[in-house]
Amino acid sequence: MSTTNGNTDYQVSGVKVTQGLLLDRNGRPATAFTVTFSVGIHGPFTVMFSPESATPENIRDAILAQVNALRAQDALIAQLNATGTA
Repeated sequence: MSTTNGNTDYQVSGVKVTQGLLLDRNGRPATAFTVTFSVGIHGPFTVMFSPESATPENIRDAILAQVNALRAQDALIAQLNATGTA
């Protein structure tokens, strides 16, 4: 999963999915999946999922959301720099 915009690299790397236990709202142990990854030079980012929501599609969507957020941030910074308002 990678996209490039000018000189900014949005390549996703180091995706790691681990399973562990967390405490739920009632203080009982509950299974959770943790996904860590980097986007270009940014990260690592961490997203947590319940066992029911830790599907490949949901994990992909969460990673893509972070890529899109970084792209939007970079576009805003470029716009501010172009106008001299930084």
